Amino acid sequence: MKTIARNFLSVLRRFKMATILNVLGLSIAFVAFMLIMIQVNYDLGFDSCQKNACSIFRLDIEQGGSAKAIVCRPFARAFTESSPHIKEGCVMAAWSNNFLLYVEQNGKQVNYDEDVWSVSPEIMQVFHFDMLEGDAQSLDEPNSVIIPESTARRLFGNKSAINKQLHVYIPQMAPMTVKGVYKDFPRNSSLKNSMYASMNPKESYDDWENWGYLFFLRLDDPANKESVLDNFRKNFNAKEILESGLFGEDKDAIVYHLTSLPALHFLTNVDFDTMPKASRQTIFVLFSIAFIILIIAGINFTNFSRIGHRMRNMLIGFQLAVSLVLIAGALIVHLQNYYMRHAPLGYDKNETVVAHLNVKINRNREAFTNRLKAFADVKDVTYSQFLLSSQKQYMGYGRDYNGKPITFQCIPVSSSFLKVMGIEVTEGRDFRPEDDQKETGCYLFNEKARAEYGLKLNEKIEGAEIIGFIPDIKFASFRQEVAPMAFYVWGKYQWGQEGHFYDVAYVKFKAGSDLHAGMKHVRESLAGFDNESSFDVRSYDEVLQQTYKQESNFDSLITLSGFAAIFILIAGVFGRRLEGRRK
Repeated sequence: MKTIARNFLSVLRRFKMATILNVLGLSIAFVAFMLIMIQVNYDLGFDSCQKNACSIFRLDIEQGGSAKAIVCRPFARAFTESSPHIKEGCVMAAWSNNFLLYVEQNGKQVNYDEDVWSVSPEIMQVFHFDMLEGDAQSLDEPNSVIIPESTARRLFGNKSAINKQLHVYIPQMAPMTVKGVYKDFPRNSSLKNSMYASMNPKESYDDWENWGYLFFLRLDDPANKESVLDNFRKNFNAKEILESGLFGEDKDAIVYHLTSLPALHFLTNVDFDTMPKASRQTIFVLFSIAFIILIIAGINFTNFSRIGHRMRNMLIGFQLAVSLVLIAGALIVHLQNYYMRHAPLGYDKNETVVAHLNVKINRNREAFTNRLKAFADVKDVTYSQFLLSSQKQYMGYGRDYNGKPITFQCIPVSSSFLKVMGIEVTEGRDFRPEDDQKETGCYLFNEKARAEYGLKLNEKIEGAEIIGFIPDIKFASFRQEVAPMAFYVWGKYQWGQEGHFYDVAYVKFKAGSDLHAGMKHVRESLAGFDNESSFDVRSYDEVLQQTYKQESNFDSLITLSGFAAIFILIAGVFGRRLEGRRK
C-alpha cells in the first residue's frame, strides 16, 4: 500500500496538470452517473412504499385491441367476490376533484384548495397507509376523510385533526369529517398525497353503465393471478356488460388483465389510465449511458499509464465516437421535445393565459369576465372544464348512436370557446350563446370521430344534437394518437342541475401584449372575488412545459451526459499532451 501511495504521489508531482484534468474528468463522470442513477432509482423504486406492492393489482378490460382502466362498481364487486384468493378489492374515482373548502379557525373561515379523491372504504385494506391518527377503519363512516400529515399540519397546525370538519363550497355536499391522518407518501408513489374521502355507498352501486372507476385488488399470493382470471372468465355472466353497450356483443372478445402495482408505472396504451408513467426503454438507455460515461472516464486513467501509443489512440478514438453518439442523441431528443412544444396544435395558444377556477369564481363568472375584459390588452375570455393539451386523456363518454355503442372523449366548454381559441368548423356551425339555454346539449365532433362512427350532421346522440365537425386538433399530448373527441356545450343543465361549472379560464390577449402584466391582471381579478385562495395562472407555453416535463427531464439528462463525455474526452487529450511534454 505504501508503494502504491508513493508511486501515486510521484506521478502527481511530475504531472500535476494532467492529473488534475483526469481527476476532474472522473469527478464530472461520477456526478453525471449519480444524477442519472437517481432518476433510474426513482422509477425502478416506484411504489416500493407499499409493503404488498406485488400482491396489489389493477384490473383493466380490453376489447377489440383497446384496453380501458375503468370499470363500473357492480363489476368490481362481482370480481372481488369471485375468488377466495382475493383478500379485498376497492374502487376509486378515475380522477380526483379539486375542491375549495374551508375550516373554522379562531371563529373565522379559512379557505383552502385541495385535491379530494373519492374512494371506497376498502382502499385501506388494499393499500398500506401509515396512519398517524385513526386506523384502517377510518373511512367506514359516511362523509369521512383521511388526509396526509402535510395537509393536517397546514390546516390544523400541531393540533389533532381527528373529527375536524372540512366544509366544501357546494350546497348539496355535506361537510367531511377527518377520521384519520396518514404519513405522506414519497413522490414515487401511485397514490398521491391527497385527501381520500369515503364514497357514498349508494353511488352507482348497481349501475352497469357508469364506467368511471379504477379497480384495485389484493391477492393472497401473486402467483394466483392467472387462476383468479381463469376462474372469473369461466363463471362470470357478462350479460350486464354486453347490455351496457360499451364492449360490443361478443362475450369472448372481452379480455381481462391484472397488472401488478409495480408494473403499472411502465404500462402504456391503456385508456383512462391516470397513474404516473415511465418507460422501461428510457430507463435502460439512461442506465447504459451512466456506465458508458464511467468507462470513458476510466479510459483517461488507462491512457495515463505506460499496456502502448497505438492502444492510446484506439481508446481516444473510442471516447470520441461514443461522445459524438451521445451528442447526436441529445440533439435528436432535444429536437423532438422542441417539436412537441412548438408544433401546430390546431388551435391558437399564442398570447393566451390560463387560470384554474374554484366555486367562488364560477358563481361570479360573468362579473369576473367583465373585470378581465376591462384590461385594455384583453381580447376575449372563454372557459372549459378541462385544460387542452395538459393531459393524455379526458372525460370518456359511452353513448348510443343509431342503435350502436360509440365511445369518445368529451370536453365541455362555454359557447365562445372555438371562436376565442381559433378552432375552425369544417362543416356545420359553431356554438352560439343561445346553446347555453337549451334543454339539451350539443356536440362538435372531430373528423376522427366522424370517420370512425359515421356521424351525420344534425343527428342526435341521446337527445344532444351534432351541430358540426372540426379538424383533428391535438387536444391531448403528443404521446397519444388523435382519438375520437367532441367539444360539448351543456345547455341549461349540467349533470341534471342548472348552472355551469368550469375548471379553466382562457384569457386571450392582443398580439404583442405584455403577458407578465396580463398575468398580474388575471391574478388581481381572481383575488377581487376570492382573496383567500391561491390560483394557478400560467401562459400556455408553461402548460406545455409541464405536460412534457418527463421528456424535458430525459432531454436534460441526455444533454448532461453528452457534455460530460465531451469534457472528459477533452480533459484526457489535454492531459496526455501535457504528460508528453513533461516527459
